[in-house]
Amino acid sequence: MIFFVGYYGFQNAGEEAILAALLEQFRDRRVHLRLVVVSGRPECTAATHRVEAVACNDVAAVQRAVDDARLVMLSSSGLLHIEPALLARLYRKPVMLHGAGKAAVNVSSALRLLDAPQRIEALEREQSAMRGELARGAEYCRGLESSLQDYAGRLNATLNGVQQFDAVLRRQLTLWREQRAWQIMLLIRKAYTLFRRSKGAFLRWVLGLPLGRIGSLAE
Repeated sequence: MIFFVGYYGFQNAGEEAILAALLEQFRDRRVHLRLVVVSGRPECTAATHRVEAVACNDVAAVQRAVDDARLVMLSSSGLLHIEPALLARLYRKPVMLHGAGKAAVNVSSALRLLDAPQRIEALEREQSAMRGELARGAEYCRGLESSLQDYAGRLNATLNGVQQFDAVLRRQLTLWREQRAWQIMLLIRKAYTLFRRSKGAFLRWVLGLPLGRIGSLAE
C-alpha cells in the first residue's frame, strides 16, 4: 500500500492535479496497487480519484494508515499541515518527497522503494539459506575430519603391526641363518672326520647326501 500525504481535499487545483498525475502513473505500473490518500474531505477525494481516503484531522486513522503503508509519498506542501507525531512515524517508513521545487517523481524509483522490504526479506532468506548450507558444510567437514582421524589411527595401528611382524621375521631369519651356518660347520666337520677315518665310509656318506642320508652331525 502507498500512502499519499499532502494538502489534498482543500480545493487546491495544483495539489489535486499533482495527485491525479501520480495516481495515474502508479496505476499504469501496478494495476492492483492499493492507494490511500489523506484528505481534508475524504469522501470527495475518494470519489474524485477512486482511492481510499482518511480524514487529515483523524490522527489515529492517519497513523494507522502510515503503519500499514509500505511507502509514503509526501507532498512538500503537506509538510506544513502534518502533526509532529505523524512525522515521527513517517521516518520509520520509506518516504519519497514530491511537489513544488522537486523534480518529477520517478515512479520506477518509487516502486523500487516500495518493493525494498520484500527484496530485503528475500536477501535475508537467501543469506539464511547460505548460512544453513555453510553450517551443513562445516558439519560435513567435521565428520570428514573425524573419519580421517579414525582412518589414520587404524593405519598407524596396521603400520605398527607390520613393523612388529618385520622385526620378528628378521629375528627368525637371523636365527635360521645362524642355525644353518652351524649345521654347515657340523657337516664340514663330519665330512672331515669320516674322510680321516675311512675313505670308503666317506664315499658312502657323500653318495647318500642327495638322498638325505646325512646321519648324526654329532659324530
